[in-house]
Amino acid sequence: MAHGVALIGLGIMGRRMIGRLNAHGGFRIASMWDPSPEACATAAREAPGAAIAAGPEAVVARDDVACVYIASPPASHPALCHLAFDRGKAVFCEKPLTSDVAAGAALVARVARENRPAAVNFSFASSASFQAVVAAVAGGELGALGRVEIAASFAKWPRDWQAAGPWLRERAEGGFVREVLSHFVFATQRLTGPLALRESRVSYPPDGRTAETALTAAFDARGVAVAIDAAIRGDVADTNLWTVTGDRGAMRMRDWYALERRGPDGSWRPAMDGGVEDLRNAAGQRQLDQLAALLEGRVHTLASFDEALGVQRAVEGMLAA
Repeated sequence: MAHGVALIGLGIMGRRMIGRLNAHGGFRIASMWDPSPEACATAAREAPGAAIAAGPEAVVARDDVACVYIASPPASHPALCHLAFDRGKAVFCEKPLTSDVAAGAALVARVARENRPAAVNFSFASSASFQAVVAAVAGGELGALGRVEIAASFAKWPRDWQAAGPWLRERAEGGFVREVLSHFVFATQRLTGPLALRESRVSYPPDGRTAETALTAAFDARGVAVAIDAAIRGDVADTNLWTVTGDRGAMRMRDWYALERRGPDGSWRPAMDGGVEDLRNAAGQRQLDQLAALLEGRVHTLASFDEALGVQRAVEGMLAA
């Protein structure tokens, strides 16, 4: 039987989730809500069987909803998660968990205290590329792990397709560190364990409101050095690299999902078949397989709220430095 899902937040992420839920077959979109009537109208055309609710309380109150997917701005996540938990629903929340560490910690405590089914949508949790790196490290193929590097470049922020309101460009909730680098911080944390911030240098515009324009940071992860370098660089193509280096070899994920291995001559070669978009789509469908496992009480690979809080502490620590 298909799991009933409610969606709160019908911007780009919510609409992407509609497409993935429709394609998966194991879920039924029961209800949706967004404060924008235009967003609701667009989403209704993409999920014609779903009810447009009058507000978040009505979304989560339905008996045919097993899980609430939350894709609203980060500061709203805690209240919406608690609302869903109050109604006995599972929660699948977009990253970051929130922008307030204390509020995130309160969510983690409630999930643990009440044994609530809950996860955060860090997509690498179901990525074949990421899982291949984890397996290679666990199997000793790369030798003793010594360094992880996260590098990203953006032509502009927000990117042209991110029509998510002014919060995305503002320091309080938005910025590329929370929205993009958090995925790679999650991957690093899951691979290495907890991250201890050693230093961070962040550049902000002088207006006191706009999000970061550049960041470098260093962490220690149980003896593994982690280095981060990201910036808005202007007239360049958007790129990202997550590189894992041991004393016997190195692997990296390029542009989110393309997996490469460094050869003996130092050149990088493909290590997984398929284009980036095919790998991205496959990861999205596997993510929903794992969500079904969560809802059915089975073992799953999704990011826990506790893991997401660890990512949040690392991210907010970098931004506050």
